[in-house]
Order: sequence, then structure tokens, then C-alpha cells
Amino acid sequence: MPPDPSIEGTPNIRLRLLSATPHAKRQTFEETPLETLSHPYRPKAWVMAAASVFFGAVAFFMGHEAIVNERGLIINGVIHLGPDGATIFYWCIAAACGAFVAVGVPAFIVGLVSSHRIILTATEISAPRFGFSRTPTVIKLTDVQHVNLHVVQKHRFLNIYHLSGKLTINESYLPSRAVFEELCSAIGNRAPYCQRANPSIE
Repeated sequence: MPPDPSIEGTPNIRLRLLSATPHAKRQTFEETPLETLSHPYRPKAWVMAAASVFFGAVAFFMGHEAIVNERGLIINGVIHLGPDGATIFYWCIAAACGAFVAVGVPAFIVGLVSSHRIILTATEISAPRFGFSRTPTVIKLTDVQHVNLHVVQKHRFLNIYHLSGKLTINESYLPSRAVFEELCSAIGNRAPYCQRANPSIE
């Protein structure tokens, strides 16, 4: 009697299906492209507006004090200034605050109208080098040699060192803390020759 194909053929078919399934899944996973990350990258307009108003008020007050001043000044009980020295001190503070305003007002405008974005693909990263840059800087991830996280007064910056120089990503220019941390992790993982100096990027 010839063998019944419904009995002897079925195990062979099942074995072929079982052996093929893991390979098919593995192949699908390996060919999945990396997600492109794209986020707005510009100064926060409300922060720049508040800073400009504050420093503008201080500059006005210190300038007024410098104009009408006729007295000396004691700073922290250690530094004693005569009337002329106090006037110069007031003018210096007014000038420094005025410089902050001169930077803050353009940054406020950029925060309102800028269309800058930071874009990370599987092969490159694109971002403005400075807040007022007109064109983005494009870096191939194969050119990235080293990244580290720098913190100044709780403000975080990601420094990306590449073959042509350095690109700094300012956390405050991104929509949120989570977006910044996502970019830090993705850049470190996608750049094949990257050395990460700060473990907090992981």
C-alpha cells in the first residue's frame, strides 16, 4: 500500500515551516531602517523675552544711578569705592545688562520666526551651528569621533567632535528634556566610530 501523504508529508511540511520562521523574522528585523528624528531647534521666545525685559530694567536702573550718583559704595563690606569709582561701577553693570538685551532681542525674534530643525538620520546629523545661522551644518555620522555632555549652571550641551571641528547641541533650544536625551542616545548609538566620554549619555 502506498504511504498516505496526509500522514507522512505533514511532519516534513511542519519542519520546513518551523525552520524558516526564525530566519524570516530575523531578516525582517535587520532590514528595518532607523527612524529619522526631526525636531524644532531654536531659542524659546518667552525665555528670551523675559530675560530681555529683566536685563533692560536693570540696565535702566543702573544707568540712572550712575547719572545721579554722588556717594561712594561699599561692596560686601570689603571693597570701598569713592563717588567716582561707584559711578564707574554702575555704568559697567548697566553696559553689561545692555549687552544681554542686545543679544536677547534678536534671539527672541529668531525664536518666533525661525524654521530651524535638528535632523538625525541613519547616516548624518543636520543642525544650525549657531542660533543665528542661516544654513545648517551637516555631519556624516562616520565622521563623528567623540561626544561628551557639558553642564553649565544646570544647562546641558552635547558637544559633537568630528573630522571638521565641533558642533554643540543646546538642550534649551529643543522642545523638551526628553527630546534632548533621545538625541544624545541616538547619536552615540548610530555613530560607528564614536567614543562617549560621559556615561550619562547612555
